[in-house]
Amino acid sequence: MKGRTKRGAIVLSLSMLATWVLAEDIPLKNWAAPVWWSPTRGHGLTTLSETNPLSFIALSPCRILDTRGNGAPIQGGRFTGGSDVRSYTLPGICGLPSSIAAVSLNFTVVGPDSAGFMVAWATGAPVPPVSIMNFVASQVLANAAIVPTSSSGSITVNVSTATDLLMDVNGYFPNTTTMNPLAAGEFFGIVGSVAGGGTIAATNGSNLTASSGVSGTETATTGTTYGVLGKISSTTLDSAGVRGVEGAGSAAGMFAASALRGESSDGLGTLGISIQPNGVAGAAGVLLNSSGSTIAEGRLGFSTLGTNYGVYANTGNIGATGTKQFIVPHPSDPSMVIRYVSLEGPEAGTYFRGRAKLEGRTTVIDVPESFRLVTEEDGLSVQVTPLGGPASLWIQEIGLDRIVIRGQRDLEFFYTVNGVRKGYGGFEPLSQGSEFVPESPSSRLPEGLNPETKRRLIANGTYNPDGTVNMETAERMGWTKIWAAGSPVSR
Repeated sequence: MKGRTKRGAIVLSLSMLATWVLAEDIPLKNWAAPVWWSPTRGHGLTTLSETNPLSFIALSPCRILDTRGNGAPIQGGRFTGGSDVRSYTLPGICGLPSSIAAVSLNFTVVGPDSAGFMVAWATGAPVPPVSIMNFVASQVLANAAIVPTSSSGSITVNVSTATDLLMDVNGYFPNTTTMNPLAAGEFFGIVGSVAGGGTIAATNGSNLTASSGVSGTETATTGTTYGVLGKISSTTLDSAGVRGVEGAGSAAGMFAASALRGESSDGLGTLGISIQPNGVAGAAGVLLNSSGSTIAEGRLGFSTLGTNYGVYANTGNIGATGTKQFIVPHPSDPSMVIRYVSLEGPEAGTYFRGRAKLEGRTTVIDVPESFRLVTEEDGLSVQVTPLGGPASLWIQEIGLDRIVIRGQRDLEFFYTVNGVRKGYGGFEPLSQGSEFVPESPSSRLPEGLNPETKRRLIANGTYNPDGTVNMETAERMGWTKIWAAGSPVSR
């Protein structure tokens, strides 16, 4: 009796344990997943496929399947084993998007009838030869795995014996083809610290047109968007948000930090192209004040209402250390050109000229409307040159409406009327300026300056005779403090 009673108690205890296991609330736990995962690669004597690794997108651990019920999105009842093969479409469950190539899953078998194994694979693909886990009867056992999905985001699961099964997810690997991009609101980010190189290194050996090492495309048709965004926090010399180098590039330690920097030793450092009829400018540079208002703007390759400009200052001035020239080809010698230099003076001058004739010892010169609209009322002057010999001529009246010339006899003469551009009557040529202040302590006297300008920059103490920066002057003028703060002096 005691033996039978003991055996009966054991049987009853096992039955109660099985019932408790089947109903047990198995909590969600997170588990480690690889940062990268690569789809299966083909290999052989005649076939070889290379696949880019896909990055892991983490999700909060979530229960996808619980055959016991318990409110899981997918239930379906206990697996019966053997031929009981089930497929599950995962997008839309637990935050999984449509763009998944594989999922990070944790499987748990609960109370299997006998020893067995479990496998999972992409729906429609061959059954894998390796199980995700092997277990014994009545066991509660969990194991994590990366399971590829079909193109529709579906996986297939089979358990060799009757058991309940739980399936949890904590992330996925996105299918990053153009047809299956990251889901809305998701991004792919890499954070690293690499000395002397990039956190991401992209190399493309193709010589086909439009090949690139890095390609950035923004497909949205509205909103302020960027194909490529490069940002820096450093103010160290030669730092740049985006740096483009052609050939050997340029020497370092010369220029202030910039958002965009282009360097070339064999071609163009930067190229901007705008195409008509809708293109406006190949490139534009805008200077804003602290409130965001434009105080200077220049454009290259600019067109407006059929007038085309190579260089156009939309706001502000155009300055140069050299001359302003126009160049025309020689009419007969292809190796020669003709260069004419713009007239220079201490004022923003305007003028018009012509030829006239005194009739009744008087003539009236009508001032052109274009001259009248751009010239100050004060500051007008007239020069007259008689034709045919000495003569006495004088200005009887001068103004922006008309100019009256009188003489002792009727004759022809040339005239030139000079004025000052409106808004520039108080122009002062001698003023404070920082145009020639070196950008850094390692700057050199620019070779492109004319000899007289170089002589003056050495004489006034900006540079030493050997072309290096005069640090005694820099200290006295306060340039060294500005350089130390990482700011450009020329502002």
